[in-house]
Amino acid sequence: MDPRHNEEILDDLFRSLVNRYADAIIFADEHQKPRFWNTKAEDVFQVDALGICANQDVLQFIKQSCIAREIQKVTSELVQISSPSSGHAKQFHRTIEPLPIGGQVWHFIRISELSTFSLTESELYIQSRTDELSQLLNRRGFQSTLERHLDRRLTLSIIDIDYFKRINDKHGHPTGDRAIAWFAEHLKNSFPDAICIGRLGGDEFGVVLEVLDPVIMKQRFEQFCNFISQTPPSFYPDGITISLGVAIANSMNVGSRQLLTVGDRAMYRSKENGRNQSTVTVIT
Repeated sequence: MDPRHNEEILDDLFRSLVNRYADAIIFADEHQKPRFWNTKAEDVFQVDALGICANQDVLQFIKQSCIAREIQKVTSELVQISSPSSGHAKQFHRTIEPLPIGGQVWHFIRISELSTFSLTESELYIQSRTDELSQLLNRRGFQSTLERHLDRRLTLSIIDIDYFKRINDKHGHPTGDRAIAWFAEHLKNSFPDAICIGRLGGDEFGVVLEVLDPVIMKQRFEQFCNFISQTPPSFYPDGITISLGVAIANSMNVGSRQLLTVGDRAMYRSKENGRNQSTVTVIT
C-alpha cells in the first residue's frame, strides 16, 4: 500500500479520535513528539496550535507522560499544570496509554478536569491495582504481575523503610506521606527496567527484576541502599535508611510464594543485623 495513503488513514483516524473527547487529548508519536491534539489541549496549556509543538513546558509534559506509562500498560494519575498567564498551577487527571497503530507505538494522553473526570473500564482496572499515594502497584497488582512472569529467572526484593514510625511521630503523617512518595520516586528512577515495583503496605515495598547476572543484581540493591542513606530528603534532614531482603532465583519457574517468603525473611535479617543494609539469599 502507498505510504502516503497510510498517512492519510492515520490522519483521519487520529483526527476523529481527538475530536471525540470533551477532555484535552494529545497523541504523541514513538519519538514523544505531539502529532494530533484537540483545541481543549491548547486551552489547558494556553498555547496556540504552533505552541503545542514548540512550547518547552508542553514538550516536557509529554515526555514525562510517555515515561510514566512504561511500568504499566495504562496509567492514571493526578498532575499539576501551570498557567502561563497567572503562574498558578491547576490539578488535572492524566491518563496515558500506549497504542500500537500503523507499525508504531503512539502515546494517547488524556487530560481531564477533576470535576468532569470519569474512568473507563480499563482505567478502573488500573486504579484497582495502583497505590494512590506512591503511584506504584498495590499488593494485588504487584502479585498478579509477578505471577505472569514466573517463566523467567527472577530477583525479588522486599524493602522496608527503617524506623518509619519515628517520621510520623516526630513530624506528623503528612511528612510520612511525603517520605513514601519520595522513596517511590527513587525506586522508579533507580529500577527503570523492573518487571514490577509495588507498595505492599505501609512502608514496605517490592521490586522484581529479571536475573541477567546475580552479582550485578546484588550490587544494584546494595548501591540503592547506600544511595538512599546518603540522600536525605529536604523535608526530613535526619535522613532515611532502608533494610532490603533480596531473593535471587537460580532457575526459572520459581513460585511467587517462595520468592516473597525468601525475600521477606532476608529483609528481616537485615533488620536484625542493624538495618541500613541488604541481605541476599539465592534460591537453589
